[in-house]
Amino acid sequence: SAAFEMAMVYAWSGAPEAALELLETLATVPPRLGPAAIIGDPRIAVPLGRSEAFRTFSGRLEEQMRDLHLD
Repeated sequence: SAAFEMAMVYAWSGAPEAALELLETLATVPPRLGPAAIIGDPRIAVPLGRSEAFRTFSGRLEEQMRDLHLD
């Protein structure tokens, strides 16, 4: 989506807060982007990986994935 691509631009251009704001919206507002698509994409994970806010956000999304009980 255009919003995901914009989040990538923000992430790589040194604006992690703006990237996370868009990613939070993408993760919660229908039609949602799945958690794995967000945190598993290196175009997001690499530039934001050192951000404490991103690690917290990723942890929440990983918890959502665990709660699905797909095993």
